[in-house]
Amino acid sequence: VELKSQMAELEDGGVFRTYGVQNFLEGDFFRWYLDAWEEDVTEAVRLLATRLSEFEPTTPILRSGEARDLLKKLYQYLVPRKLRHDLGEYYTPDWIAERLLNQLGYDGNPDVRLLDPACGSGTFLTLAIDRAREFMAARFLDRDPLKRKECAKKILRNVVGFDLNPLAVIAARTNYLLAFGDFLRDVRPIEMPVYICDSVLTPVLQKKAQQKRLSLFDKAQDTDFFFLPTSAGEFLMPKAVLDKGVLGQVTAMIESCVEAGY
Repeated sequence: VELKSQMAELEDGGVFRTYGVQNFLEGDFFRWYLDAWEEDVTEAVRLLATRLSEFEPTTPILRSGEARDLLKKLYQYLVPRKLRHDLGEYYTPDWIAERLLNQLGYDGNPDVRLLDPACGSGTFLTLAIDRAREFMAARFLDRDPLKRKECAKKILRNVVGFDLNPLAVIAARTNYLLAFGDFLRDVRPIEMPVYICDSVLTPVLQKKAQQKRLSLFDKAQDTDFFFLPTSAGEFLMPKAVLDKGVLGQVTAMIESCVEAGY
């Protein structure tokens, strides 16, 4: 019972929130085993914990590149190749990602916004963060605590990933966190800017006066709320929530209310 409760807290993200990461795990897709908890599940979880304890915990910090490669391989083992290809997912080697970033002229400037709309396990995101570190080091920005903190906030705001596959999002968040590394001490708590969403199906703005719908990418004036089309129907989200940057807090509050039965 104690192990099950600990795993439930882990799936809800409680452990990660303790360390300042608000949305690393959100417990929506992969906690099914808690509902099927029996002795064989207990043994499987204990065995997994034992195997994980054999890994050197400082490796992701000292050799982040190797840790990133390990997660890529793990993701490929968990998702069959045919399924990945049917979903349009293809493994992206680092050298291809580096070449594309070069072609884009991305030098790691934290003020430049970079969005990967189908981020997979986060290859482009982690390489972008690596470049941001190099950009800061070349200008000695990492030696000034205030400038370092400001740059860390800009990375979180400007290096963003979307993906439809929830397993890919977990892998990308893990890689993002490994690349972000010691920046976490400067800006915690944080919300990981890697989201489960459809980058093609965008929210729609509703104009209050003319009742005219605008695309998310159109210029909006006097707008009231967003229409969010989902498989369960359309939802409304006040534009002010997005403007103030509190969407994560609002959705967390909604989730808490649902869990409490309100």
